Amino acid sequence: IEPEIRKGSVVVVPVEGPITEAQLFFLRRMLKQASAAEASAFILNMNTPGGSLAATEQIVQALLKSSVP
Repeated sequence: IEPEIRKGSVVVVPVEGPITEAQLFFLRRMLKQASAAEASAFILNMNTPGGSLAATEQIVQALLKSSVP
């Protein structure tokens, strides 16, 4: 269950384990929700040994395109 994101919130998303496409889809959804709620910041709290380079590159692109800092 995902918590409600309120305007001005700082969204902290934990990322554990190898980066996968499933994590990419989850992070995109969270970024979209944070943007819609006008969150003040989006933080990835990462503990990962690496993983899919393609998924990682797409995550970086999503973060760069996001309106949420």
